[in-house]
Amino acid sequence: MHYLKALALLSLSISVHAEPEVSPLWGQAGEKWSPQSTLPDFSRAGYLDGADLPSDLSSLKLVSVAEFGAKPDDQQDDTAAFRKALQTKGSVVIFIPEGTYLLSDRLPITSSKTILRGESKDKTILLFTKGLEEVDPKPTQNSGGTPTTSYSWSGGFIDLRGSNKHPKLPSLSHTAKRGSLQLNFKEAPKMNEGDRILIRQYAGKSLELVKHLYAGDPGELDNMRERDRFSIVARIKKIQGNTLHLDRRLLCDVNPEWGTVITKHDPSVKFSGIENLSIAFPAHRYGGHFREKGYNAINLGNVSDCWVRNINIINADSGIFCSGSHCTIQDLTISAPNVEGTPATNAYTGDTTGHHGLTAGGTCNLFSNFHFETKFIHDLTVSHSSGNVFMDGKGVDLSIDHHKKAPFANLFTNIDLGDGGRFLFSGGGAKIGRHSGAWQTFWNIRAEKPVYINKDFGPTAMNFVGVKASNEKELLTKGFKIISTPVKPLNLFRSQQERFKSH
Repeated sequence: MHYLKALALLSLSISVHAEPEVSPLWGQAGEKWSPQSTLPDFSRAGYLDGADLPSDLSSLKLVSVAEFGAKPDDQQDDTAAFRKALQTKGSVVIFIPEGTYLLSDRLPITSSKTILRGESKDKTILLFTKGLEEVDPKPTQNSGGTPTTSYSWSGGFIDLRGSNKHPKLPSLSHTAKRGSLQLNFKEAPKMNEGDRILIRQYAGKSLELVKHLYAGDPGELDNMRERDRFSIVARIKKIQGNTLHLDRRLLCDVNPEWGTVITKHDPSVKFSGIENLSIAFPAHRYGGHFREKGYNAINLGNVSDCWVRNINIINADSGIFCSGSHCTIQDLTISAPNVEGTPATNAYTGDTTGHHGLTAGGTCNLFSNFHFETKFIHDLTVSHSSGNVFMDGKGVDLSIDHHKKAPFANLFTNIDLGDGGRFLFSGGGAKIGRHSGAWQTFWNIRAEKPVYINKDFGPTAMNFVGVKASNEKELLTKGFKIISTPVKPLNLFRSQQERFKSH
């Protein structure tokens, strides 16, 4: 009997302390990976294709908002002084000394190499005293006809905004398949090695592109529009005649019949950043879904290689909207100590203090080391976007919102959901596809309890690796591939960086 007890204890110890397994999709270091598999290459996400953010900005001009009349802790509005500082010409770090500054309008950043930097995220506080809907009203309706404001899903008080206007390249000679490393044109494109290209494709009448992005299982598409656009970015590694060789594998097919437009990708705003400060809003009661005042912190629109780091966002309706490309958002805390949340009557939307936390509407952006100390209706959001990476984050009860319109080939890795009751709670209008497109990857997602995954959430061409589902048998029966135990490597993005940047 003692022998049997000892054996049972040994067996339990082995099961508890068992080493994480490896996935047949990747292996330990990518040795099992195939570009034809459901697992994309995410390794180029973020600033300068995944590079570390700059640590030395001493070559940039340094000015202080104090030089333009801003004074902390004096209960006077400093918007005019901040805006004057932001008009400084050239490459510049705009320093904000310790203290609290009252602001009542947007702070636009419309030039490259403009850095807004505080003393630290706990010592420099920008307190915005109004909502965007009061400053610049944008009344509208949501897809269901409910009156609301466009700031419910867009805009920010610190607004990095650029444009990307470049001539169209020649037409493609034929389709380039997903996973390909080259594009072939009917005539030689006038580009240089090292340039980035932006590939835009449109849904069209047939919606064949949309069906492809759902791997043939889109759900209802009655309300998709012909002009709905999907974009991916790549860098030119080599030019041979009419052929561009790329630095990364295509995240989807590129078909000349899908209204494809390819241009140089070089936005007017790049290498700008926001760092070492807090963005705060007044104490208030959150009105609930589509009743936001526009207490939105940051917007990055049509920019590239910009960053947000070492930031606190406090009492916001929405945190960061990023529709740029190759931006890095890291070391971020979102809290709502002075917001009365919604009534806790709904398991998904109850006890929430805002609408959207972090939203990736662009491509190849990197969100790293984020901490939610409160709940938003949608903590993390992807919609008609691709190539984005969310990693090393945690929250109270994170919702990873897939807002329909075929968000495809995005990665969520090494994330602690907290409770786990809202894992894939998602929004989006009616009949614009399933919540998720194909090739979405969830890699080592932890929670206090098994998570629920709706079998109709997206196509089976998705990856749930290191995700313990409460309805695993149902999902396996439908054809989903799931590994419920933790796997090596813990962070897929870092492992892909090591493999692909050395090849």
